[in-house]
Amino acid sequence: MSDVSPNSITPEQIRQALLSLYSPTELAKSALAQALPESRSVADLVQRAQVVRNILLDAAQTLRPANRVAPSTTAGRAHDCLMLRYVSGLSIGEVACELSLSSRQVYRDLHWAEERIAELLTSRLQVGPAPAASAPDVVSLEIGAVAHRPERLSLREVVRSALSAVQLIAQRRRVSLSYAEPDGDVFVSATPGILKQVVIQVLSAIVQSLSGSEVDIDLLRSDGAATLRLRFGQSERLERPDLLEAALRIADSQGFSCQFHRSTSTASLQISLPLATRQKVLIVEDSPGACALYERYLESTEFETLQIVDPSAALEVAQKEQAQVIVLDIMMPELDGWTLLQSLKLDPRTRLVPVVICSVIADLELAKTLGATGYLTKPVSRADFVTCLRQATAGSASQGRR
Repeated sequence: MSDVSPNSITPEQIRQALLSLYSPTELAKSALAQALPESRSVADLVQRAQVVRNILLDAAQTLRPANRVAPSTTAGRAHDCLMLRYVSGLSIGEVACELSLSSRQVYRDLHWAEERIAELLTSRLQVGPAPAASAPDVVSLEIGAVAHRPERLSLREVVRSALSAVQLIAQRRRVSLSYAEPDGDVFVSATPGILKQVVIQVLSAIVQSLSGSEVDIDLLRSDGAATLRLRFGQSERLERPDLLEAALRIADSQGFSCQFHRSTSTASLQISLPLATRQKVLIVEDSPGACALYERYLESTEFETLQIVDPSAALEVAQKEQAQVIVLDIMMPELDGWTLLQSLKLDPRTRLVPVVICSVIADLELAKTLGATGYLTKPVSRADFVTCLRQATAGSASQGRR
């Protein structure tokens, strides 16, 4: 016999619902949706999912400390973990990297947050829903909590994934989704979970406003930008303007350009975002294994690698290839890293390029004294490696703007 009371919410129910936050059908059919009286009475699955989603996000905001300037608290840390994991769609490793925590700590904080939300919603079940009040702007709360962590993404794959998510709704409404894939892939710079959410919600809002019609979807590439264009038959009104408005507000917060056009018989929506440009990382390392590891670490990030095993060529290659950051080993047979670091910082062509030392030798003070921006001691994890490069290039960019 289950020990769970019919008037209680479990942390596992909270976790499963949060994992389905952007999957309306799954969220609407979740155990949490069945347990909450506010959602249980809503027949339409999409609207029911929206009710559950709002309740979850409102509950999550109660974890956020009023004073974010104060030292990190369990509640504040748990709130940040929760938002990054479930709202922004980051993996556990990415959350750990973003907040400089161990993966184990992220799991602990997420469990703590899920327990607190379960307790809060259980108390609401036992005393009844709170009286209706002016609803908070949940979208604004969500936008404010979203981390902007752009990566190099395949827009073609994002659209494929979004089409899969809305396929059942389209079939139910007899809407045909026609996707003209480009000959080559289109890579853009965007935060993965946010871009997927925007495309899914835009498609969902359009499909729910049509019946027995067709939506033409294509990708355009021009002048450093990629554009997702959706064309469809004119509808007298959008049945779910809230979904479209929320998606476009989130898109705007991420720097995407959105344009909506109407004519007598058709309408179109265009979402433009920057094409991905990868920052060049010059790796000066005499170990092929280490070079291969670093290259693997930087796959699907904003960085691309240039590798040289001859340290004497570093100055010329860094200048010629316009490297944005240099990763430098210390123990090399032809020329040691300390000497090369000094040369890089004395040469006017490379002195502003950030240098990250990655070595088994742990001498942080000497590295900083000679001008290194970052220091990693081997063996190095992917999270630490990527974080260090991002910090180095961010610092370099801000220095260049001054």
